[in-house]
Amino acid sequence: MRISLVRVPRLPKWPWWLVAILASWFALLGTTYYLATRTGREVTVCLFRRITHLPCPSCGATRGVISLLSGHPLRAWSYNPLVMTVICAIVALAVLRLVFGLVVDVSFSPRQKHAAMACAAALMLANWIYVLGWGV
Repeated sequence: MRISLVRVPRLPKWPWWLVAILASWFALLGTTYYLATRTGREVTVCLFRRITHLPCPSCGATRGVISLLSGHPLRAWSYNPLVMTVICAIVALAVLRLVFGLVVDVSFSPRQKHAAMACAAALMLANWIYVLGWGV
């Protein structure tokens, strides 16, 4: 595995589909937060949870982001550790690019790529077990 910092333009060209997805998610997050504070009840937007009555692997992400924005990082991490860690890493990488004009370039050999995918799957499974058993 090779990790290096590469200098790039500070402002990337944003894919519009990603901007639309993020804007929609934040609009849903804002609506959920508004309804939850207005009614005093938790609003569930997870389709998987509504159908199976079980939390999905990413359940807790909305509550986690609301907690992060409210200044409660430990509570946010307790909702879904993997998703909150990934969100914090994405924010850190975005700051690295926007402030310093650098991106992290990670290169894997084919064998390392398979091992990384297996580790990612194991992390996702462990996170889902946490969310199923001990998630808030």
